[in-house]
Amino acid sequence: MVCLLVACESSAESGEAAFEDAKEARTTLADSTAISDLVASNETGKPAHMANVGTHATRAAKPTPDAWTLFQRKTEGDIVANEALIHRLKGLPDNAKLLKRTSQVESDNTELRTLVSDFLRNEQESRANFQAKVAQSLKDISDRLNELNGRAQ
Repeated sequence: MVCLLVACESSAESGEAAFEDAKEARTTLADSTAISDLVASNETGKPAHMANVGTHATRAAKPTPDAWTLFQRKTEGDIVANEALIHRLKGLPDNAKLLKRTSQVESDNTELRTLVSDFLRNEQESRANFQAKVAQSLKDISDRLNELNGRAQ
């Protein structure tokens, strides 16, 4: 980032102002909520030479994941965290009772991973079937409309 400042202030005052402006710009660029607040309000509250700072970052920002995606990520993260803890517990010195219970929990965690995986695979298949049915229905409707349009002329 190159910043060219021209001012009639003393060098100390303009240096401090430049530092504050650069600090504010860097914070704004790094803080997505500040950017969205800035864009939503259309009021920058910044000096004129900083008015457009952060607006390009809004266009390039990734969309916020929906609730289902967040759930999937959290579930996968929890399963992985469980696996790590299971691995640690299995590595503890000889304790047959703890090992047996840990193995049961490991089995449940593995079943949960399989359940989620099966659901996602079935969901993808279901979605593909739904898309195929909708596409076929749209084609049929389009064909019938084209036939009616040909008769109307």
